[in-house]
Amino acid sequence: MAGRTCYRDDTLGIAATTIDFMYFDSPLGESCTRNFYANNVAFEREVFKRAQFEAGARFYRGDCQVLGLVLQRMGVPVVFAPAARTTHRFPDTMKDFVKLRLHRGADAVALAPHLLETYLPALPTKKLGRLGGAVTLAARWAFSVRALNHQDMTPVRGLKKAKAIGALTAITALDLAGALTGKVNAATVLSYHRDVDGLRNAA
Repeated sequence: MAGRTCYRDDTLGIAATTIDFMYFDSPLGESCTRNFYANNVAFEREVFKRAQFEAGARFYRGDCQVLGLVLQRMGVPVVFAPAARTTHRFPDTMKDFVKLRLHRGADAVALAPHLLETYLPALPTKKLGRLGGAVTLAARWAFSVRALNHQDMTPVRGLKKAKAIGALTAITALDLAGALTGKVNAATVLSYHRDVDGLRNAA
């Protein structure tokens, strides 16, 4: 069973939520999802034994998506329970927020073969290299724009929606820089411990 994960409920948080915490319907059943996030999901131990899945150093934050695709291929349904909601903090500083985005972009390169093989099997994923990450990010941006106001967050209309799309575009640009130039460092530690949200007025 997987719950909904989100960031804080302001313009920047809404934009980042639609990018980082996407949910796609699963072909394995109504009210099921093929996406989940490790900070808000529960599995029986036997599921992991069957999947023979071990998180490695390939991603900064990408193992969840790969495991979701593995479970889908195995025919294991994951029930989506959006009312089981958890809020993920942003890093404390803008510097660490930029680092987060660059790592997310580098993740897109490693994730691209898995995602494109599932959703766009006709593409020559092995030949795309880092371009595959760019393709993934472009598709993710388009989906994120469509997902605004469908993530159980405060609705954004008019100027607020324009600001949210602008934030989506800025985040994607940072992620693209990470996809084209960055390398995944799963050991990277970012700051999440201050009592005051240093990014509260960022958008």
